[in-house]
Amino acid sequence: MTGVTRDQLKRYRDVIAMWMSRFDTCSIADHTGLPESLVVRWTANFQDLKNGGAA
Repeated sequence: MTGVTRDQLKRYRDVIAMWMSRFDTCSIADHTGLPESLVVRWTANFQDLKNGGAA
């Protein structure tokens, strides 16, 4: 697995905002040009943090 580039990281806020607006991960990936696997990881991580972190 490769690391996240600075340019990709700059899109984090856009990804989360779109996900909170009920876009699916495939649509977010298409719109932002990011790999869907990255979008899925970010949204899952955000959901985990939103729910109080890992148990």
